[in-house]
Formats: sequence, C-alpha cells, structure tokens
Amino acid sequence: MQILLFICISNFSDIIIIIYKKDFKLIADLNNKNVFLTGAGNGIGRGIAIIMANQGANLFVTDIDLKSAQETINISNADKNIPSKLDVTDNDSITNAVNKCIEKFGSIDILVNNAGIPEPQNSSLTKQEIYKLVMDVNLTGTVNCTETIIPYMKKQKYGNIINIASIAGLGARRTGGVYTLSKAGVIRYTKGLAVELGSYNINVNSISPGAVWTDFQKNSINADKQHSDQDAKNLFDKRYVPMMPLGRTQTPDDIGNLAAFLASDDACNITGQNINVDSGAVIE
Repeated sequence: MQILLFICISNFSDIIIIIYKKDFKLIADLNNKNVFLTGAGNGIGRGIAIIMANQGANLFVTDIDLKSAQETINISNADKNIPSKLDVTDNDSITNAVNKCIEKFGSIDILVNNAGIPEPQNSSLTKQEIYKLVMDVNLTGTVNCTETIIPYMKKQKYGNIINIASIAGLGARRTGGVYTLSKAGVIRYTKGLAVELGSYNINVNSISPGAVWTDFQKNSINADKQHSDQDAKNLFDKRYVPMMPLGRTQTPDDIGNLAAFLASDDACNITGQNINVDSGAVIE
C-alpha cells in the first residue's frame, strides 16, 4: 500500500490536503519472469538485459562470446542471472542453451531475439558468402531460436517474444541490401507469428531501432584510432541526427525500456506490431 499526499492551493489562500491510498504496481514489472536473451554481450542486448534485470526478471544471458555475456551479468548486478555461450547459426548450440535455461529456471516466459550482425565491410568474402552469413545470423537465427522455444510457451499457454529488427527493414538504407532484407524478414516473421500464436496467449512484437550509439559504432568510426571517443560520437551524430525530427540518436537503454514494457503484462494486448525507436526517422 502506498500513500499519496496531494496539496492543492486554491486562489492562493486556501490549502487543501488530500491523502489518497491506493495499491500500485511497478510499470513494466518483470518480477520473477524468466527471460532468454540472445546477443546480450554488448550494445543493445546489454542495454535490454540491464533494464530487464532492474525490473526484476531472471535473465539467461547468451552471446557467441561467453566472456561478454558474463560481463553483462556483472554489470546488471543480479546474481540470479546466468550467462551462456550461444551461436544462433548452430542448431545444436540453440538446443543446448534452451535446455540449460529450462533446467535452471523451469520455464521461459520471455524470448528476446537480439543477436544480429551488420554487413561486413572491406571483407574478402564474396557477395554470396556475405548474404549467407548475414541471413543466417539475423533471420534464420531468429527463426531457429524462436521455433525451439515455442513448444515450451505453447505448453504453458503463455509467452512473450520480442524480435529486434531495424528501421532498415522498412525501406532502403545505407546499411546494405542484405542487411535490409534480413531485418525486413524479421518484421514480417513477427507479424505472421503473432497470428499463429495468439490462441496460445503468446504475444509477438518487434522493435526497430534507428541509430543507436554503441561500442560497435564507436569502434567502427574510430577504426583508424585517430578520433577521441567524443569526436567519434560527434561524427556519428553529424551523420544521423539530420534524419531525425527529434534531433537525437538512440541509446541501448531506449531499446531496453520499450522491450521491458512489451515483455510485461502492461502490454498484454499488444501483439503483431513493429515499433520504431528512432526519434522519428521513419514516420508512416
């Protein structure tokens, strides 16, 4: 029970004090919800993990780099969370990670498919090899993780799936044609899956970030080591801010805040939606 104290001043002379009692629950409450999160070793995935941990979730934090997953656990300061190595292009790796999560937590209430890669630049790979790599991680990896976990959600007649897409999936961007295709596929898969799983009380949504400032972006801009971190951020903003009516780029926390809301019971009637977090870069 919380007590709210309102002080109202009328005509600058009368003071009215109202004491109001009401039960409140935390917005985006994820207390004791079990979350399976991919690509959570850094960037957006780490931001989602930290926000969800703050909201009380039990996190099974996966990444292709186990050390990075452990670092995310350390930063989130939640002893109950578990790190695990996961290669989303390897079906055996997916099965083993899901089994381990079920063994530790007993169920998977929320799946966040965040693992993804951009198109490699200045690579010796052929166009066909780049296509296979990007599609295997961004789209096929999302599908395979989801299809492995769906039977558990169907059995418990409850679940929440959040796929991290991109505004690149909504139209041509300077991110490359294969990346654009992979994220468009994630968005369409999300919508089809929402229809398929609705009768099982499973919500499915996607989030499309805009320009998110992460260590990956910083290292990409500063590959030649000629810029300070602040100079790299300024160059990033100079490139993307003009495209955004709100005039600011995004942070991993921005994505994490929306993911936590969509994963909570507060969003129980939201499904089949793709929501942009991009300061208005794409307005449809």
